[in-house]
Amino acid sequence: MFRNIISSLFPEKVKHYYRLRKYPEYRQNYEEEQELLRLKHQKQEITSNLLGFPFKAQNGLVFVKSYEEIYQKNNYYFETDKAAPVIIDCGSNVGMSILYFKKLYPNAKIIGFEPDAYIYSLLKENITLFSDIEVYQKAVWTEDTTLSFVLEGNFSSKVSLVDDKSNSRIVKVEAVDLNKFLEQKVDFFKIDVEGAEYYLIEHIAPKLVNVDKIFIEYHSFSEKPQNLSVILNILEKQGFRYDIKQPFPTKRPFIDQVTRMREKIFDTHFEIYGFKL
Repeated sequence: MFRNIISSLFPEKVKHYYRLRKYPEYRQNYEEEQELLRLKHQKQEITSNLLGFPFKAQNGLVFVKSYEEIYQKNNYYFETDKAAPVIIDCGSNVGMSILYFKKLYPNAKIIGFEPDAYIYSLLKENITLFSDIEVYQKAVWTEDTTLSFVLEGNFSSKVSLVDDKSNSRIVKVEAVDLNKFLEQKVDFFKIDVEGAEYYLIEHIAPKLVNVDKIFIEYHSFSEKPQNLSVILNILEKQGFRYDIKQPFPTKRPFIDQVTRMREKIFDTHFEIYGFKL
């Protein structure tokens, strides 16, 4: 009670500065919050030291959303007995996921893919301080080929199965058969390829015997059939248990989903966590 009385005598601002000086964890959390606020609305390329060294992203929103998902929510956290696990990261973007894996397992051997030329250039800069990382400026696909690729600049760049020459955001990118990289044992396999996951999972299904844990971002497009059940059935047949999260839950599914379909955007977005016991 006495402590409460004393506390009430000091303004919140004074208590805040006291905590900043007294408690390192409080100061660290405050500095993190302020940096994310600084970056949030920056629409140009940014550099932040929040990860402990200069890290670049195409804009502030990409950095903040990635940081929240990867470092604050720990979406990719996993445990293994191996000191040097093998990790494949399909859809590496600017490399925040790769650096998270390196923080988790410094000796990890990581293979990453990012087809967007500009984003790939930032990715290469961001990983220069680390070893045992191979990154490819290629899309992952069902064969070695050239694909049409829609440049969105944030998270939503994706393979286009329609070659629309009138769309200035569509470019040609090299693609590699993902099966080539699944001949080895893989401890963690991340697939975040903005709608191409269905084609990939069907193609690599027999190779999933070599995968211990898998993370899949599932997206369905309003103009195409939903195929979540196909993906889950493949995981089950390959010996996976799974958990599913909806990163952005709809408050009124019967209303919001129809709106999304009319706007022709992703109408469903799930995170699938597959693991073997």
